[in-house]
Amino acid sequence: MACMRRFTLLLICTGINLMLLNCIVVQHTMVAFRQMELAVLLFTLAYFSGISLGYLFSERITYDWVCKSLSGFLIAQFGLLVFIQPLAYLISSQTNTIVAYLVFYLFMTCTVTALHAIFLPKVIAEAEFTLRKAYSLEIIGSLLGLASIPLLASVSHTLLIAGYVVS
Repeated sequence: MACMRRFTLLLICTGINLMLLNCIVVQHTMVAFRQMELAVLLFTLAYFSGISLGYLFSERITYDWVCKSLSGFLIAQFGLLVFIQPLAYLISSQTNTIVAYLVFYLFMTCTVTALHAIFLPKVIAEAEFTLRKAYSLEIIGSLLGLASIPLLASVSHTLLIAGYVVS
């Protein structure tokens, strides 16, 4: 029973984390590339590519590998938030903006959403949840994450990032 509660909380927190991360990445990408529409388009393409990539490889990746690599993915995600602006400027000034967009598209695809798409099937298998129950829990977390964005962001951007880190 405690194991089921742990997986339930894990799925809810995963949904919260993904929504907060999405918001923060879009904000930082907009600042880095100074174009809101292209930043949203870049993120949307990377988001759905990452989901597809994650589901494609989810059967080949073990639950243990996910657990062991989780901290590496979180470090990569946080690194993206911290270094996206100087890296976008550096890549754009050395090559051109298209190359910078491509680099960030690939990085976001592999680190931001692919992890979440790999994670859900592994939790379903490990916790023996139905797809409906597991996805419903993640959706509840996503809704909580979306609801918390205006509350956290109205106080400060740092609080929004702290919410992402905690979730």
